[in-house]
Amino acid sequence: MFGVFGLTFAVKNPHSVTVSYYFNLAWEGPLVLLLLGVLAVGVVAGLIPGVIRVASLRRQLGKARRNNGEGATDTGIVIGGES
Repeated sequence: MFGVFGLTFAVKNPHSVTVSYYFNLAWEGPLVLLLLGVLAVGVVAGLIPGVIRVASLRRQLGKARRNNGEGATDTGIVIGGES
């Protein structure tokens, strides 16, 4: 569905846009490429905190599993809102 929408958007909007930045830097290209670039930056910006959180939770889980063999019963980890 999104692919069809994106393709029809690209066909209906073949306009060139100019993006100006500091120090007289500018880029000129199709509107679709600009939007795809912005989408990619947004996806990466959204994934970074998620990856950091998953890595942190994996570290906590590894510690909890190691401590579990030493008699620890409460790990302090809350998963899925359950306590």
